[in-house]
Amino acid sequence: MSALVGAVKLLSNPDVDKVVLIKFIFRQIKAQIRVLGYRKVASILLGLLMVGVSSFIKIPQIRKILKQPTADQRIRLAEGLSKDSVRLETLAQFIHVTFNKQQGNAFLNYGESLLLGIQNIGLLAILEYYRMRKELREWSSLPKDAQQKEALKATIKPIAGVIAAVIFLTKIAPKPLIAALQVLIIPIGIAAKIPQIRRNEEIKSTAHLSEVTIGANVIGSLIRVYTTVTNFKPGKRDSVLLAGYLTSFALNAVLAGQIYKYGKTDKKD
Repeated sequence: MSALVGAVKLLSNPDVDKVVLIKFIFRQIKAQIRVLGYRKVASILLGLLMVGVSSFIKIPQIRKILKQPTADQRIRLAEGLSKDSVRLETLAQFIHVTFNKQQGNAFLNYGESLLLGIQNIGLLAILEYYRMRKELREWSSLPKDAQQKEALKATIKPIAGVIAAVIFLTKIAPKPLIAALQVLIIPIGIAAKIPQIRRNEEIKSTAHLSEVTIGANVIGSLIRVYTTVTNFKPGKRDSVLLAGYLTSFALNAVLAGQIYKYGKTDKKD
């Protein structure tokens, strides 16, 4: 590895033959891949890819709501999303972040969860805003501008709730509690899918869901299965992880199936 690093540094040296050096670098990379194994390298690269993709994976869902031309349409889509699902997912993400930071683990281990958690805070605020907009339309005689201001105030509640939870997890909760909660993040993450699946069945629609976000979740959970299998160590811990990721993949696949099932109906509407 040190030879590879040294070769890369030599690229800036004008006296060095770049073609020969690049060939040498590629040979070194191939040698390192052989040492690690192709499956191991693929697992690492896929893990890095997941962190990168997670930095914007909820954006399509947020954008799907906000890009609608009328408030009525935005309210309708926001109503289709389950706040319970988003809350549970956010809780699991910040537990995972807190545990890994306490353990001194690399950002790669928890970066995905941190980025998703931040995006979910924004999504919760949007859902609360349009919930309040609907209530004010139905029950309030306030002018439109005043209703918008009141709805904006309502977004403080979910944001404050998440901030309070983060403060508790990072500043108050003892490490043994965080370690215990870490064991539960897979069940919590799995449970987070169920309210949304039930909501879709209730309203017989998935118009509110982003196909990009759901599709990425399916692929992401499948990648988690692959990386876990690749690095699998016999024992209870990895067996539980694998079972959890397989279940998560199955539930994400159910959501994708609902999009396919109700897609034609949504287009007609």
